[in-house]
Amino acid sequence: MQTPKKDDNAVSGSLWLLVVLAAMGGFLDSYDLISVGAATFIAKSFHQLVVTPSDIALANSAAFVGAILASLLAGRYSDAAGRRVLFVLDLLLFVVVAPLQALVSNVQELIFLRLLIGVAIGIDLPVAWTLICETAPTGKRGRLVSMMFTFWALGGLVSFLVALALLPLGAIAWRLLLASGAVPAIIVLVLRRGVPESPRWLQAQGRHEEAARAASSLGLSAQPEAQPPRSGGGDLGYGALFTRYWRLALFEGTFMFVFAATGLLLSIYPAQIFAKLGLTGFHNSLYVGALSWVLILLGMVTCALIVDKVGRRPLSYLGSLGAALLLWLLSRTSPSDFPLFLGAFCAFAYVSVLGAWGPAWVYQSEIFPTRLRATGAGYAGAMNRIGAAVAAFGVPMFLAGFGFQRLLDVFIVANLVLFVVLLSFGFETRGMSLEQIEDMVESRNPAAG
Repeated sequence: MQTPKKDDNAVSGSLWLLVVLAAMGGFLDSYDLISVGAATFIAKSFHQLVVTPSDIALANSAAFVGAILASLLAGRYSDAAGRRVLFVLDLLLFVVVAPLQALVSNVQELIFLRLLIGVAIGIDLPVAWTLICETAPTGKRGRLVSMMFTFWALGGLVSFLVALALLPLGAIAWRLLLASGAVPAIIVLVLRRGVPESPRWLQAQGRHEEAARAASSLGLSAQPEAQPPRSGGGDLGYGALFTRYWRLALFEGTFMFVFAATGLLLSIYPAQIFAKLGLTGFHNSLYVGALSWVLILLGMVTCALIVDKVGRRPLSYLGSLGAALLLWLLSRTSPSDFPLFLGAFCAFAYVSVLGAWGPAWVYQSEIFPTRLRATGAGYAGAMNRIGAAVAAFGVPMFLAGFGFQRLLDVFIVANLVLFVVLLSFGFETRGMSLEQIEDMVESRNPAAG
């Protein structure tokens, strides 16, 4: 089988390029997520769109809704037909739809286009993460997957900077901001056309010569003999995921749902938190948002540097328990105590990203058997978007109805529940090849007699 040797952690230039091209899907996701919030605010300020709070909630969550079904279908299709086709075509949809956002005349049209954007992103992320996981050397798999997510943080940060740069242009700024995501998407689409198929997927299909060529193009080392699929012949699907592999589904689904919902306190709603300090107004919201994304970026960079040394499981415990503790501190700190309030928020942002966001994405790309990997990643991506959609709808309403402290109490309980699930169903994968992980998973989830 053409795969990285366990003791060969070299990363070729072509593999680095593949990582960057895959990571750009995350960049576009967060760039688009943040830009729509800024764009609707600018449009409303210049009386370009009539935007109500419910319109904003729908615009924020429409992309999540589109991504849910797309993730489920894309993962299943990718396991059956390969990673590469969707890896190229999904960006074509993004390139076509993103500029159309600049031409909308009402919020309803924008929400519909946001739904299509979500479909494109929902297709891209599970396929991209799976492709990198299946080509990364064992000793750097966690680092490369985590580094991909740093691009997600970069996308959000760059979106804030672009919004600030476009503000002086006046009423046209929101349209330019919405359309601007198409520029990097076009570049990545062109470059992705040369990406090879996953060698591991080809090997699992019995296409050994193609697997050898794909591995060679990525600079991967060769093993002399092909190994039979650990999960048996034929393609696996959601039936197998929710029966034979239900423990994996519960573990990763809970992890993704809770971290995504909690993450919206950092990615979309930090301005609402800091409004308690009197930091109101659009410019202050952008500055607070930029601070949040800097912390997200720092957390992901740290995770990339240590996840293959410390391991996934210890970091996941830190993320769930640390987030619960720091949210408790934040909820009980008076906004008048600015240093403590700011410090609690910054610590929460850093710890939750380091210990939850990073390990969750690494786990989802490596714990499922090869013939189920993209299906499992698609399911995990869908749970991530469900958690984000629930929070996008629920946070503003819950904040208005029950207040700041009760809102954070909900997230505290959620992260404590997550810790129990991680403790009960989690396992360590550091230093293990995908084949070793698959053997361990199969031993814990034997096929029915």
